[in-house]
Amino acid sequence: MLCPEVWNFEAPNSTFKFKKIYGGQNLEAETSINTFYYNHLVSVTLPDSLKFPESLTEKLILDCEYYKICDLNPSDLLNRNFLKFFIKSGKLTLLSSNTRIDCDNCIGITPDGQLILSVDKETFQNLGLDGKKSHFTGKNKYRYIIKINLKEDFLEPGKPKYEKIKSRLHTLGKFTVIILWEPSIQDICPSSVAKYFSDIGYKVNISFPSFTSNTIYSVSVPKAPFTRNDEEDMVEFTEWLGMISLDGDLGTNQSENYHTSYVTLEPNEKLGQVKFLQWRGFFTVTKIKELLHELIQYATLINKPWISIYVQGFSDSPVAWGSDEHHYYINGDNAYLAIFNETNYLLCTQTCSKKRYK
Repeated sequence: MLCPEVWNFEAPNSTFKFKKIYGGQNLEAETSINTFYYNHLVSVTLPDSLKFPESLTEKLILDCEYYKICDLNPSDLLNRNFLKFFIKSGKLTLLSSNTRIDCDNCIGITPDGQLILSVDKETFQNLGLDGKKSHFTGKNKYRYIIKINLKEDFLEPGKPKYEKIKSRLHTLGKFTVIILWEPSIQDICPSSVAKYFSDIGYKVNISFPSFTSNTIYSVSVPKAPFTRNDEEDMVEFTEWLGMISLDGDLGTNQSENYHTSYVTLEPNEKLGQVKFLQWRGFFTVTKIKELLHELIQYATLINKPWISIYVQGFSDSPVAWGSDEHHYYINGDNAYLAIFNETNYLLCTQTCSKKRYK
């Protein structure tokens, strides 16, 4: 068999957009932030900030544990007490773990109470539940999406539709899932959801976010394109942030053995250091907004060129923004980036291709 000419394959399609936001509170209210439910990786870049408040690092460490439930049968997500105490009395986020969105059955629950199933054709036919063909499926119709509003009044034990859905979900198989819950009453502990599943016989493990930091010294830092409506400049600025996150060679090595070298976007300025912070875990929108709010407050107190926060979702979540279907067939690069100082705010979004497959 001849090897395919992979160099002739087109690059994955994606959409990069950016816009100016007027005021820090308006940035926090942006739909792109508030409907990005499955937050996995968060990076903050602080130019010329060797010292910064310790509370910044603690925002996504303290009280940010999440729970892993092993071999969960999805039918238990329709138990009366689960719906009453966790779906209707707070914001619950759930995602199947170690499942691939392109070939495995995946499940998720969004904070607004939507149970979302992304399943293959055979599973869809066996379930017999209402759903629709995946946006990314072509003529073969090999993938389907099922959405169930867990806050609907018909989801009461004894009602025909409830009993049908619960019995059908029982046949779906078992999943290992990660879960977060934000109670509507502050006096209630978020770990109550872990105790609930433990009490009904499931193995529950607690997980904690990881945190790393890095300092890059004597680096040329580009000036944020606050006054330039040039998408190319914005893309290059984002690329520079990517080089920082990878601890890449920013042009300090001038060896002639290098065939290529990175050139920092103009205009730029030489700074003493750049601080890079990164967290990995499973974070609620509320926690992301708390960190964003503190960064905005920090920006108003210091005279720094800019601050950035980058948030990336899980590659295999059934939805990306809101209820928009997610996929990983091409790239799965769903993320957003906020860049700001004391007076200017930019929000950039990177969304995966909407290409349909034949």
